[in-house]
Amino acid sequence: MHARWIRFTGALSMAGGAMWITSFTWAGLAERRGGVFWGLSSHGWEQAIEPAAVLIMAGLVGFHQLQRGQAGRLGFVGLVMTLLALGGVLAGSVIEYRLGWGEIGWGIECWSFLFFLPLGLLVLGIASMCARVLPPWSRALPLVIGALLILLFLQGVVVLWLTGRGEQEAVLAVPVLILALGWIAMGFATWVSAPHGDG
Repeated sequence: MHARWIRFTGALSMAGGAMWITSFTWAGLAERRGGVFWGLSSHGWEQAIEPAAVLIMAGLVGFHQLQRGQAGRLGFVGLVMTLLALGGVLAGSVIEYRLGWGEIGWGIECWSFLFFLPLGLLVLGIASMCARVLPPWSRALPLVIGALLILLFLQGVVVLWLTGRGEQEAVLAVPVLILALGWIAMGFATWVSAPHGDG
């Protein structure tokens, strides 16, 4: 993959991360403002996660491409796991909103986002740390993001179980924000780490 394309995937990941948090935040604003915000319903804003997931998947390919030789088989496994998890989020959204199978689609999204995605990021992060190709500040990003997602999800489940109240959006808010910032940071790492030139 040419250097300019690797940098381009980094930009895609940053854009996808921005769309990811925008989708969640503005969907919540639409619900609180009578169901519409800037001309779209909450469901309309939630569907923005679909193009965001595609952009982030492209960014992950570039992130892996930078360290493909050094990350080895573990890096490839982590990449595939993370891509499949994002594909699950995308498929769940399509099933929920476009096919109208709400519970099935929501279930697929939740399992993909809260279980498979953190596991994929953990594996990808371990491979990235072992590869030692990316800048030191960015090598552990996938690992840290995956671990935080797991901890925050468990904390949210415990809080809801103990209090018996709270909304799903409140439980998901911090993990969604962390993940969006993580996509942006990983995209930036890809951008700045791509070799200068076309090789």
